[in-house]
Amino acid sequence: MILKSRTMIRLVAHAVLGIATTLALSVQAKEWKSVTIATEGAYEPWNLTLPGGKLGGFEPELMDNLCERIKIECKLTAQDWDGMIPGLRAGKYDILMDAIMITPDRAQVIAFSRPYALSVAGKRV
Repeated sequence: MILKSRTMIRLVAHAVLGIATTLALSVQAKEWKSVTIATEGAYEPWNLTLPGGKLGGFEPELMDNLCERIKIECKLTAQDWDGMIPGLRAGKYDILMDAIMITPDRAQVIAFSRPYALSVAGKRV
């Protein structure tokens, strides 16, 4: 990933801080050696399914980087959008990473890290 602007550098810095903090707290609380992370795999450029089924895009690349930095195994898996929050609440996943817009209703049922991107009007409200 090539960073071309200060805005992108700040975006990545906020992502690293917010997501690493979330992962670190989860790891400390349960002493996990691995976490399972769900993403949709169909929301370009944030996440997409590459030929052969591998997940790619900004979020999977960022997660790989964060997991390497905090030295934890991260298992990334695809999940349909409608099953994301229910799957997290049911314990199917430890973390969601899918450009999920923070809304008051969602904040009542799941905990969010610090935002790592600005919302785009008309997207995933």
